[in-house]
Amino acid sequence: MAYAEKRGNRWRARWRSPDGTLHSKPGFTSRRAAEKYGRDQEAAVRANTYRDPRAGRITLSEWVNIWYPALDLEPTTLANHRYYIEVHILPTFGDRTLASLSAQEISTWERQIITSGYAASTARDARSKLATVLGDAIPQHLQVNPALHRKGRGRAGRRRIELHEKAEKAWPSPLQALLVAERCAALSGCDTDFVMILTIAYTGMRWSEALGLRPKFVRGDQVSIEWKLYELAGRFYGGRPKDGSIRLADLPPFLAQLLAAHLKTAGSRTCTCNAAESPWCRGERYVFLGPEGGHFRRSSYGGRFFRPAADGRYPARAKKPAARVLADAAAPF
Repeated sequence: MAYAEKRGNRWRARWRSPDGTLHSKPGFTSRRAAEKYGRDQEAAVRANTYRDPRAGRITLSEWVNIWYPALDLEPTTLANHRYYIEVHILPTFGDRTLASLSAQEISTWERQIITSGYAASTARDARSKLATVLGDAIPQHLQVNPALHRKGRGRAGRRRIELHEKAEKAWPSPLQALLVAERCAALSGCDTDFVMILTIAYTGMRWSEALGLRPKFVRGDQVSIEWKLYELAGRFYGGRPKDGSIRLADLPPFLAQLLAAHLKTAGSRTCTCNAAESPWCRGERYVFLGPEGGHFRRSSYGGRFFRPAADGRYPARAKKPAARVLADAAAPF
């Protein structure tokens, strides 16, 4: 229970923090004021809003070493957090105390990430991760989160453009979906790509959900989306769809027929994974597998097949000029 101690001509408030440590605050002119302050701190402890008087003295590195091991997230999400923390956040702020961080220098740091050659989205994501890290330090170590964008600040025009871009989604027409699927299959030389791209287009599956689709979940004119395959450091493991969004997706008749025909020829194949430890894929039957029985990889598939199929050209790369896709190379570009 909070109490007051006489210290010369002043009074000192005494109370216990959530971990049982006895804390104090001197300088009160009356016993009643000191006791009231101590009772207020105990009320904050009970309401889980208590802020340690020593709060903010911990460095960001020390806090991350407490915060990160306590996370209960998918390995891919943990790897994403770790990248931003180790590459962008700790090199700049790791030795700083939480209380010393300011919104102004965090905004400057965000801009510096862009000027150093990273995409604007990388800078935004880095700041978002920092805001998450610092947000979980409230109220134990911080009262406010300096990484959060203040409302009403920034360039109003830029915010309107960002909101417009988020609201305006690009949806392919049936013909566009058909052409992209056809091009992917022509570029890869495999019919699986044609069926896979059309399935994604007509069901709204995420890429990882398409990779994780198993034959038993293709049920006539419906597919049951219950699993996905996460890719991490070149390996795959199964998990539930994002946000627990297990669902049924209806198939148009032509696509149901395509999937049924595909399963007759390729549905009995097992992936080449042979991991012995959990949670990695140990080898299962999947609807969509590459020519050699491996899983499609997002980055390589996008660069080799999907983007060229959608854009109609291969982008220029080192020592290689831009080139048309499935067109006369001698024609004007």
